[in-house]
Amino acid sequence: MDIHMILEVSASLILTVAVFAGAVWLSQKTKLPIFNPLLVSVAVIMALITLLRVPLSSYETGVGVISAMLGPATAVLAFSIYQQRAILQSHFLPILLGCLAGSITSMLSAYFLCEFLGLGQEVALSTLPKSTTAPIALAVTSELGGTASITMAAVMTTGVITYFISKIK
Repeated sequence: MDIHMILEVSASLILTVAVFAGAVWLSQKTKLPIFNPLLVSVAVIMALITLLRVPLSSYETGVGVISAMLGPATAVLAFSIYQQRAILQSHFLPILLGCLAGSITSMLSAYFLCEFLGLGQEVALSTLPKSTTAPIALAVTSELGGTASITMAAVMTTGVITYFISKIK
C-alpha cells in the first residue's frame, strides 16, 4: 500500500467518523427526528465530497473498512436476539407469522410499486430486500441480479422512514 492510498483511507475514515459523531451530537442536542444521524451524515458527506471534488471511488476506497464491519455488526445483532430466546420461544408462532406477513408485504409492495412507476426489473429486484440488514440485502441483491447502490439506498431510506415513524407519539 503506497502513501497516497494510506492518506486516502485515513482521510475518508476520519471524515466519516467525525461527521457521524457530529450528527449524533446534533441529534441528541435537538431531539428532532429530522436530525437522524444517518440522514445528516449522508447529506453532509455527499455535500463535502461534491464541494471538495473528491472522486467517489477515492472516498469508497477509504470507507471500505467501515463496510467490512457490517458483517460482524450483524453477528452482534444476532447475539443480542439470541439472548432473548426465551421470550422468542414463548411467542414463536405470532413472531413467525408477523415476520412472514411483514416480509411478504414489504417485498410485494416494493416490487409492484416499482412496476407501477415503470422503474424496471433491475430497480424492482434491487428494492426487494429493503427491510433487512445491509449485508443480507446486498447478498440477496447479488443473487437476484440487482444493483448494490440501489439496494443500499432502499435499505437506508427504509431505515430512516422507520425511524421517523417510531418517533410519532
